Amino acid sequence: MEETDNINNLLTLLIESKNSNICEHLKNIKLQNQKNIQIELSKIINESDFTSAIADVGMPTEKSFFSELLNRLNTHFFSKIYPANDFRRILNSRVKNVKISKWLNQLTNDEANSLLKWLIDDSVETLPILQKKLNRPFKVLVTRLTYYGTSRQIQEKIYHDSSLRDGFFEAEKNAGLFIKSSTLASYNSLQASLNKCLNVCEKIRSEKSEHGISLDITFRIIKIKEIVNRLDTLARLKLCTTTDSLNAELAPFVKLIANASVQSGKVLQLITEYTELVFYEITEHSGKKGEKYTRSRKKDYLDMLAKGSLGGVIVGLLAFFKPMFSEFGLAPAGQFLAYGSIYSIIFLLIYFLKGVLATKQPSMTASRIAQVIDQDVIISQQSKPHKLVGVIRDIFRIQFIAIMANFVVALPVAAASYFILTEYNIYSLKSETSKYLITSLHPVFSPTIVFAIITGVCLALSGIFAGAFKNWYIFNQVKRRILLTTAYLSTRKRERFEKTLNFVDKHLDGLSSNVSLGFLLGFVSALGNTFGLGLDVRHITFASAQVGIGIVQQYGQFTWQAIVLILFSVLLIGVINLLVSFNITLLIALRSRGITFKQFIVLFRSCRQDFFQNPLSYFFPSKTQPESEA
Repeated sequence: MEETDNINNLLTLLIESKNSNICEHLKNIKLQNQKNIQIELSKIINESDFTSAIADVGMPTEKSFFSELLNRLNTHFFSKIYPANDFRRILNSRVKNVKISKWLNQLTNDEANSLLKWLIDDSVETLPILQKKLNRPFKVLVTRLTYYGTSRQIQEKIYHDSSLRDGFFEAEKNAGLFIKSSTLASYNSLQASLNKCLNVCEKIRSEKSEHGISLDITFRIIKIKEIVNRLDTLARLKLCTTTDSLNAELAPFVKLIANASVQSGKVLQLITEYTELVFYEITEHSGKKGEKYTRSRKKDYLDMLAKGSLGGVIVGLLAFFKPMFSEFGLAPAGQFLAYGSIYSIIFLLIYFLKGVLATKQPSMTASRIAQVIDQDVIISQQSKPHKLVGVIRDIFRIQFIAIMANFVVALPVAAASYFILTEYNIYSLKSETSKYLITSLHPVFSPTIVFAIITGVCLALSGIFAGAFKNWYIFNQVKRRILLTTAYLSTRKRERFEKTLNFVDKHLDGLSSNVSLGFLLGFVSALGNTFGLGLDVRHITFASAQVGIGIVQQYGQFTWQAIVLILFSVLLIGVINLLVSFNITLLIALRSRGITFKQFIVLFRSCRQDFFQNPLSYFFPSKTQPESEA
């Protein structure tokens, strides 16, 4: 039998045993020693305050990034200091040289459950003491919930709905009744009011396309959700009538707190948390524009084929403008304005003529992917994210047909249009320029792959900029404020001004995304010239048009094998454009919802399995696929 008669010896024994069976060690401890340890734990619980550990650990911090960074750097070099009656301080005073949180975090739920079952026994009456100790952190969390829910930022979004507006006061009232009498009836009333608080968050989020949303509101929504979840956990703990039911609820909660305690001292985790908050805000921006690119109907597939073909025609007709301006020897600033304007005009023509530029659309789908994760996708080893896999499949299929349409159409249209220009002596590029259009696309002897990656990043950023700009426009009521400043104008001028604003309001998504993408691509080239880096961009549609122009100008100077290699390179550019822009978007959506790398691997395996089961569904709409929008 193990000679273990206090908590310090017990934990030292279990931690030193490492991967050996915890249950076996517990069985080998004398019954009297077990009772002594249970009594000691009960005394520690009775002396301790759990408010900070329960109400703060694992909850979003209100400190600024740099303030929290300084705090974590301090705790990295010096030990943490807790309040005098804090549970962690009292426990640490009795347990020497044992990193309890790190060890608890490594336990499985079953191991944690077994340990708690061994430590908490009905005969010692630890259960009522522990439940009573939950009252204070419960009250603190309820007070914080009321604070965040009744703040101006939240209340002004629901001012027209009195039942939702008063939901936080109702939750505070029902929480007080639950603390006085923790019965199933009082719990149901509390849960109903907490759900009403969550409804406030969902209502604000559902109306973000009409009213916009700010990072401050996003933080408050996240905070409210976390507090509600924590309150529900505490309420279920207070409802437990036996130690077995308590242990079942307490084990995962203890592991949650232990994991959060371990992560709370890591600088990298802080960066991750703030990154997730920013990504969450990005996905909160209007996502209606991206929903049409996640549809599964055959009609949408054929519609994208037609729009992609139109986009290829427009690029093919106007693609020669960029190489033409490259011959003018413009300074970097002039080059930036010229290239940015050329790209923007082409993109806006495609937009207003209802065409599509391939690989641009995945950058607009982050909100839709995040929405699917919020609805019913829990990525784990046991639950495969079938719906999310379907969304990814739909995005890939729609983009595949758009890419092929752009690629196939842009080349002959560019060749034909440039042939007409040269045949009638309207315009002709220099020989070295047209030759560069072909040679610069070589997949090995040119940096075209790197340029394609840079273009993919620009495609992703343009979607982010478009969402952020429209959200800023809506949230700050720019249209209304501009109209207020034009009150002095005559009725006719005011009507004309309002008509212009209505046009901008309607097409803000298209204007912001296309102009931002145009000048991002122009900026890359100008930046390369400024620093002598030779940077450029490669987009499949423009690259395809380049080949068409180059073939006409340099006809007979390239072998068919060289042309086939260049065409392969163009397709490779399209694949890279798509993968980079989509993966950045997917990363933003997944990280915004705290999806870990292990969960991402599960998602990847699910996509791979789905692809091998029905590969054609990633390229063509399936006849058995439901005619419904994802």
